[in-house]
Amino acid sequence: MPLRPENLALHLPQILHGLNDIVLIQNAEREVILWNEAAARFYGVSEQEALGKPFLDFLPPYQCMSEDIATFTERLSQEHRAEGLFRVDFPQGPRFLQTSISLLPQDSQLPLSMIITLARDITEQRRLEEELRLSEYKLNAIYNSTTDANLLLGKNHEILAFNREAAYEMRLFFGVDLTEKAIITDYDFPDITLFKTRLEAVFAGESLSFESFLPLPNGPGMWKHLLLNPVSDHNGDIWAVSLNARDISELKRAQEEMLQNRQNLLSIIENSGDSIFFINPNYELVALNSRVRNAAREYAGLELVPGISLWEFIQAQPSEQAQMWSENMAKALAGEAQLVEQKRRIRGHEIFLEFLFNPVFSDQGTVTGCVIINRDITQRKKNEEALLSLNQDLEKRVLERTLELQAAKEAAEQANQFKSEFLANISHEIRTPLNAVLGFTDLLEELIQDVRQQGYLASIKSSGKALLTLINDILDLSKIEAGKLEIQPESVLIHRLLQEIEQIFSLRIQQKGLQFILECEPDLPPQLFLDEARLRQVLFNLLGNAVKFTETGTVHLSVGYYAKAGADRKPQEINLWMHVKDTGIGIAPAFLAQIFEPFSQQDRQLTKRFGGTGLGLTISKRLIEMMGGELSVSSELGKGSCFALYLPHIPVLPVAQHLTESPFALSHWRFSPGKNLLIVDQHADNRKLIKAYLSGQSLTVEEAENAQEGFEKALQIRPDLILLDVFMPYSNGRELCQRLQSQPTLAAIPVIAVSASPLNLSSEDCPGFKAFLPKPISQEALFDVLGRFLDVCPEWVADIPEGFQLPDWPKGIAPELEKQLQLILSERWPQVAHSGSFEEIKAFAEELADLAEEAALTPVIHYSNQLLEAVSDYHIERINQILAVFPDVAQPLTQTNLGETHG
Repeated sequence: MPLRPENLALHLPQILHGLNDIVLIQNAEREVILWNEAAARFYGVSEQEALGKPFLDFLPPYQCMSEDIATFTERLSQEHRAEGLFRVDFPQGPRFLQTSISLLPQDSQLPLSMIITLARDITEQRRLEEELRLSEYKLNAIYNSTTDANLLLGKNHEILAFNREAAYEMRLFFGVDLTEKAIITDYDFPDITLFKTRLEAVFAGESLSFESFLPLPNGPGMWKHLLLNPVSDHNGDIWAVSLNARDISELKRAQEEMLQNRQNLLSIIENSGDSIFFINPNYELVALNSRVRNAAREYAGLELVPGISLWEFIQAQPSEQAQMWSENMAKALAGEAQLVEQKRRIRGHEIFLEFLFNPVFSDQGTVTGCVIINRDITQRKKNEEALLSLNQDLEKRVLERTLELQAAKEAAEQANQFKSEFLANISHEIRTPLNAVLGFTDLLEELIQDVRQQGYLASIKSSGKALLTLINDILDLSKIEAGKLEIQPESVLIHRLLQEIEQIFSLRIQQKGLQFILECEPDLPPQLFLDEARLRQVLFNLLGNAVKFTETGTVHLSVGYYAKAGADRKPQEINLWMHVKDTGIGIAPAFLAQIFEPFSQQDRQLTKRFGGTGLGLTISKRLIEMMGGELSVSSELGKGSCFALYLPHIPVLPVAQHLTESPFALSHWRFSPGKNLLIVDQHADNRKLIKAYLSGQSLTVEEAENAQEGFEKALQIRPDLILLDVFMPYSNGRELCQRLQSQPTLAAIPVIAVSASPLNLSSEDCPGFKAFLPKPISQEALFDVLGRFLDVCPEWVADIPEGFQLPDWPKGIAPELEKQLQLILSERWPQVAHSGSFEEIKAFAEELADLAEEAALTPVIHYSNQLLEAVSDYHIERINQILAVFPDVAQPLTQTNLGETHG
């Protein structure tokens, strides 16, 4: 029964529910009054759930893809109808709706009664379009990424499609820009008629490939391999031809080269002085040269030509020869190369022959044949025999000469050892009486008033000092040459070292009216790992020479570095350089080459004028080389010299927390009495140094030389603090620290890590340690660390703390000895303390030691030994500290106090 118009409204909901498009009708209050099945499927909300509710209550997040939502809403309110693409974001992923919204009634004068929304889900359509677009991109990329020229030709030979390479080659060959619909056969191809014929054959269903040469307008041309294939539609009808043109010019050139190389190889084989021939795995002769043919004809009466079996030739040989041929050819065809030498007698002459059987392999590694080379090596054998005889004679002579040189070397080494030992012994033996000479010379200066006799004494004193310097230099050089001097890197505060050196040389430079300039790169890392004593020694030599040989002008010390920054932008190691430059007399060019040689002095008159042993620069250069560096010099006579020092790969250490700019004053430290300290260190000198630093404090100090002894003493005495060397043999400091932490009675004791390692010992590296004290240990650093864990006086004190006692002194010393000590304290000590001269300080310590040993004054012996040790290490800070306390050592031994005493 046909649907009448008057009945259409009755069936409209059923019609809307059957649509695949979403139909949504809202009333003026935005409540859903119609919700078809397509809407329910799309939004996942049934009709019963949607009806009567505002649509926005269950609408997922959405956005208008055509324009911003505000513009869309404004257009809808003005025009009462709007269309747009909307994206709806579901948890499973976004979906897209092509949407049309209408407002009823459309007359702006009437109130809104309904909002009708019609939407179509085009998500799948968009996905397919995107896949199609992506496929087109991929196809286009593949089509244009090949280096071949590709064309698609229609039935009328028109160009339907082409890639970039085809366009490029058309411009290259014909000078035209390729366009679609152009007729390919209109271009001037070589053999164009043949090309048209082939093209028609492909349209008839054939696939063709052929090679063609295309000349270039300004060049030799190119070889192309052309491949033509028919292109059919879904009905199988051919509607186009695919043309692929590949450049094979390089392949053609390689083929020609291969042919030429083959001809060259055949020519080489033919003209070779050896007999050469090839066989295949069936022992059939493939190729041979004329020497093989002639030899077979002459000695076997056979005519060898390619294609025949080589067994005929082998069977014609004597049985021994036939066996050699058959065995070695079989091995070569099995893949093993064979080299055989034979001695034969032919026509009364003895000859030597060499046979080489070499397998020939294919690209797949299979044996495809064997090449056999036969050559006459008679002359080579004779040469080898002659050479062998000559070698044996030479070896005999070389052995004899080697034994002679070895004996000479051992004698020279022994002589050098004897020399070094002699120099060391004689230096010591000379220095002992020389100390007495210098010491008593100082005493005689006060007793003798005669001017002429005082002049004699001054000459004796000056000559003695010069002799002492010479002896010390010879001793250092002998240690270096004997290999007994070792470089001992340690933690060095480089800025402090430079300031101390500047202070020491300042007096001598002022006395000569010179200007001293110290320039140091401001970002030079403050703490380095190197041998401080040896660097001091070198700088003292270089600066001492600069001051000595400069009468006017400047002495300039500049310090800098090169470095590669680490991950934290801070260098882990640096290449350190120092330049000592002066405006002195300079060095003659002829003498520069030997300036660092032992006992080298450029002029005898200058030597008489300035003095010196000629060993300082030699020792300096060798010390720098032992540290892995270089020492060089440049100079101009009359204008000055520049000594350049370079030390590579110097580790940079983290700056210890105890470093401070304020000066260290021993008198300002006083630890609370009754505290026990334990030092665990394998080196007795290190333990002795720490005990010496703490000698003026009311602390009990115990020692242990290894981890086990340290653990046992810790259990026994329960110390208040432990100083522990990290790197000890067998059981190291880390293990001992962990062992101490495991004991309930010892776990609370603070343990300080002590090490000379250039590594940054962090809490992760050394768990359990409370602080880190780097070697060499300064008294300032030691007291600073101890002050964190032990009680100290609450305020700074101005003098030696109460309760500080010097050791018991002997009483009733001889008047003459007392007088000598008074004289040393009043005159000799102030002069030495302000001289800044290592030679003066060393001489003072040695003469004081001689005086103390003669009188058995143990405190003075101990004092002078410490001073000598500091001088030998060039430890400026410690030298100054030891010199400063000399009155405390000497005054209790005298009856008359020449100054304020402490104690």
